[in-house]
Amino acid sequence: MAAEFTITVEGRSYPARQTMGAALLFKRTTGKEIGALTEGGVSDIISYVWCCVKSACRHDGIEFSYTLDDFADCVDIDGAEEWVAAMAAGNEAGEPADGQKKS
Repeated sequence: MAAEFTITVEGRSYPARQTMGAALLFKRTTGKEIGALTEGGVSDIISYVWCCVKSACRHDGIEFSYTLDDFADCVDIDGAEEWVAAMAAGNEAGEPADGQKKS
């Protein structure tokens, strides 16, 4: 199972997971693979986090009506840095962005 972390937006908590669904949504949204994430700077990071939240909410049946722009408007730099750290911690625990365990 992919590492899960929680994101709070305007006082409401949402699940976020790095899954293949999130990676596919990122590709469809940005035209880029997640491997290029570090090259795109802040805009790619916020886009990927939005994809992780949107995908997890879709899977869990939780309403998440924020557009990417609306979501970005609700995020400050400190919040984004916390999310990146949470994603990295999940990866260091042996769970890559595709949700598969390392062998």
